[in-house]
Amino acid sequence: MSLLAPSCVSPPALQLDQPDAGENAAPVVTSVSNAAAVELVEPGPVTLERGRGTLSIRLRDADVGDTLNVRMYVDYNRPDQTPARASCRVAPGTTVDRTTTCDISGVCTSADVGVERLLWIEVFDRELLDGGQPRFRAMPAGGASSKWHFMMQCREPQ
Repeated sequence: MSLLAPSCVSPPALQLDQPDAGENAAPVVTSVSNAAAVELVEPGPVTLERGRGTLSIRLRDADVGDTLNVRMYVDYNRPDQTPARASCRVAPGTTVDRTTTCDISGVCTSADVGVERLLWIEVFDRELLDGGQPRFRAMPAGGASSKWHFMMQCREPQ
C-alpha cells in the first residue's frame, strides 16, 4: 500500500505580456569554439592567428528579449585598459540558448605574436555606454554581464 498521495505541479504563467517574476538575469557564456569546431577550455591556452579567424560563442540568457553584446578584450586586467578588439551582437531570441559567430581578425596584432596575453570574452545584456566605469565596459543601470578568460598566444598566419 502506497502512502504517497498524487500531486499536481502548476507551472507559472508564461504569457509575454506579463512582467517576469524574477530579477534581471546576467547572460552567460556556456561554450566557445574555434572555426574548426574545437571547444576551447578555460583557462587555455588558445592559439589564434593574427588577422583572421572566428569564434563560435554559445550563450544563455533567461531574458530572451535582450539583445546581447559580446566584446573581446586583450590584457584588460592591466592598468591601462584598452577598448574591445572584437565585438558582435546577438538578436533577441525565443529560447534561452543562443549562438553567435564573431569575427576575431582584430584580436591579435603584430605586437601580440609570441607573447602570452589574456583574452577576456564578456557578454553584456545592454548596449555599452561611451564613457563611465569600468572603462570600455560601462552599462546603463540594471545591466548585467559575465565573462570567460583564456590565456592566448598569437601567431602569424599559416
